[in-house]
Amino acid sequence: MVGAETVRQDNPRLTVRLPEYKGKRPLRVVFSKSGHLPKDAHLFSDGLETIIYSPQKIPHLPSIQVQNLKEAMQDLWEKNTSPSCLRAGQL
Repeated sequence: MVGAETVRQDNPRLTVRLPEYKGKRPLRVVFSKSGHLPKDAHLFSDGLETIIYSPQKIPHLPSIQVQNLKEAMQDLWEKNTSPSCLRAGQL
């Protein structure tokens, strides 16, 4: 789970890089208030699943519209997803 600013500044991949890992790939989650995300970021150009939560529709990326973090977490719960890694900067 990352915020939009982390995507813009760091361009993370959020993938498992252990050569011997054979498990399920983690679901990548991005939160964005503004919807301003680079469509060529690693998270959106490598073919792996990424969910974007935003209060508005993001034209060039698939997103789920929510008004707050509670709604996003409820949606993840309903998808039977339990994110376990949060990458965050300053609060």
